[in-house]
Amino acid sequence: MRVLVAPTWSFGRDKRLVSECVDLIEETGADLHYCESDVDLNLTTMSFSGRPDNVLTSTLSIAEKVLPSIDLTRHSSPFTRTGALDTCPVVWFGAESDGLKWTRALADALATNHGTPVMLTDLSETGRPEWEVIDMRRGGFGCLVGRTLLPDFGPDIAHERLGVTCMGLRPFFIRLNAYLAPLNLHAVRRVVDKIRHRRLDGDYRMTGVRVRGTVLPSRDQSLISLELTMPELVPIESTMEHLICQADAHGLELCYWQVAGAIRDIDLLATPSLHPRACQVIWTTRVESH
Repeated sequence: MRVLVAPTWSFGRDKRLVSECVDLIEETGADLHYCESDVDLNLTTMSFSGRPDNVLTSTLSIAEKVLPSIDLTRHSSPFTRTGALDTCPVVWFGAESDGLKWTRALADALATNHGTPVMLTDLSETGRPEWEVIDMRRGGFGCLVGRTLLPDFGPDIAHERLGVTCMGLRPFFIRLNAYLAPLNLHAVRRVVDKIRHRRLDGDYRMTGVRVRGTVLPSRDQSLISLELTMPELVPIESTMEHLICQADAHGLELCYWQVAGAIRDIDLLATPSLHPRACQVIWTTRVESH
């Protein structure tokens, strides 16, 4: 049995801390697919997988290492966030019922160990209206102060430093970053709006595609991030090409694509323009053999 987690942490300017997190993952025997921080986003995104007990140990160990150093009252990022451990998607390669139990166990441990409310989302959602979490995340950490919550685990108010964590079991997904030039926030917002409208209009290339964008002053570049929540249903190359066309129409030129996490070997068959590192590829034949 194998599980993958892809946590996003609200820190991005401490290389030593990132290095220590990498060591913790490798010490447990989990497979590290991706771990990168960004000084402009002030976020660190990880992706690692392995045996459920190894991944559980890795995630809880990283939380013990990272969370004491985060204070959301002093944290800034161009992307809204609600928690020090902001989100933690879980992908389970096996029976969904087992994945749901494992995800709840992780959520319970995080809430107990750190006193943070945890909201279960996606396949783990337990009856909460979808708009509730969307509204909470749109408002960000600042809108949580003094607000009474209905978390699945933990207290009913946001932690004063660590906020609220959202996590849940999900089907496999792919995150792609398009790095563009020049730095132009107005153009980025126009492209993001165009893609969102395409999705709402039923464009098959945008099925299940989430998009957001910002600028990266330290690189003098723009960034548009795609999350493909249904990669089996989307012609990934066409989706990427559409973004490039929209960017070009608004004066943005593609510098390069980045796979920001794990990707399966079967997904790469349809995306010859992507060139992830070997460690990022999950071989489905090997997963099935576990």
